[in-house]
Amino acid sequence: MEHPEPGRLREFVASVAWPDWQVTIAGPRVRFVSDEGQRREVVWDITEPELAARCRSLDDETRVAMGLGAHGYHLVQVHLEEALATFEGTHGRLALTTHGLEVSTT
Repeated sequence: MEHPEPGRLREFVASVAWPDWQVTIAGPRVRFVSDEGQRREVVWDITEPELAARCRSLDDETRVAMGLGAHGYHLVQVHLEEALATFEGTHGRLALTTHGLEVSTT
């Protein structure tokens, strides 16, 4: 995926493929809710500048480590899909870390 234009966090988040999660965005808060089986809710507080900075950082790290032209936005998408797919709690909070995205139970 190419870098989204400024102000396109909604489209970026919506472009991630997940079958069971509904997404709502209000300001910098992104809320993921799944009613499949046990209700699960994950919150991600992320601003456009924070997301863009982390993705640029991932771009640089990937090029150095792998010599690839992979885009950091794609890597964040992959981490987001994985975090939601493996979350088994009822309430969680997403955070960007140096290792990608991690979900902590709240």
